[in-house]
Amino acid sequence: FAAIAGVGGLALLALIYKTIAIFGQCQKPLRGQNIAFQVPRRGLIFTVGLQPETIRMALKDQKPEYVGFLCSTRSEPTVSLLMEEFNCDEDHCIKKVVNTNDIKDIRTETGLILDWMASKGLKSSDIAADITGGTTTMSVGAFSMTEERNVDSQYIFCRQYEKNTCVDGTQEAVFVSHALFIARRFI
Repeated sequence: FAAIAGVGGLALLALIYKTIAIFGQCQKPLRGQNIAFQVPRRGLIFTVGLQPETIRMALKDQKPEYVGFLCSTRSEPTVSLLMEEFNCDEDHCIKKVVNTNDIKDIRTETGLILDWMASKGLKSSDIAADITGGTTTMSVGAFSMTEERNVDSQYIFCRQYEKNTCVDGTQEAVFVSHALFIARRFI
């Protein structure tokens, strides 16, 4: 079973790289452009690790009405901190604790967050998944489910580091997958 899961994980990583390559061939973001932040979002889903900075940045910049968090038991305190800081309530925020070694669990919980957002009246185009934080497995699981549901995914990378820490103001929000762009590319 572990070998099958490993092969499946590698296949998903290959899909992510292919999507990035397709997008990168046609539209390379300019520095400072933060292209992923230029699309209004009513709902954001985050894979959560131990560092809240990029999530804070996205929440402040994109100001979503609804937020979903995918976290581990280890990163759950980070979610609690963010929920308190951004005054999240049960009607506007949802938290799902996942087994970071089980991609099926991560995909299922991502799907449940998407269903919850749909129940709030959000369409796929209203939502993005930020796969910056959390484990690689969390990012792959969330990406694969959002890709299946035609929901954009974004990633925040850092252009400059000092002492292994991102220099504030050098982050860049880019698309990993942009459903509208990909749909146009294959039509």
